[in-house]
Amino acid sequence: MPVMISATLGTALLLEGRTLRQVRTNLETQLIPSVLAGLAFWPPANCFVYKFIAPPLRPAISSGFGGIWGIYLSARANEPGHYE
Repeated sequence: MPVMISATLGTALLLEGRTLRQVRTNLETQLIPSVLAGLAFWPPANCFVYKFIAPPLRPAISSGFGGIWGIYLSARANEPGHYE
């Protein structure tokens, strides 16, 4: 999970025109909280999907949770005050 979160945050920042130094600074401050948030988000989301959702609908519902997670990571990447 840390590798994918780093890739997502880093790519978003680079596409915004941030420098590698700014990306590194952001990852130093955002990675641990984002991983902890992922550990709090994904297990309940998956438990919900596999407990209450019929198998044919699981991919669609899981994708919805993935969209919510993507919005969260985008918000983390764009928080002010994490750049030099």
